[in-house]
Amino acid sequence: GREAGIEEALAFFAGETDAFPDRPDAWHLRGELELQARKAPEAARSFREALRLDPGRLGSKIRLADAVRLSGRFEDALQAFNA
Repeated sequence: GREAGIEEALAFFAGETDAFPDRPDAWHLRGELELQARKAPEAARSFREALRLDPGRLGSKIRLADAVRLSGRFEDALQAFNA
């Protein structure tokens, strides 16, 4: 089903970020999949890595705030977005 597909895609992007750790797009997509898999703390880590590699990625910044908010850390979410 859908969850199995998400987990399969997540495994693929985990391999991509292991093989190519300097690709912010791979980290961002991994974070998107982690959010879909309801793994918000892991997604936040992936979006932070995408931003470390490419600080101008507005999409990663927005999704980082989403991931932090979904983790229940509202003040941290606001801080992540305003950083």
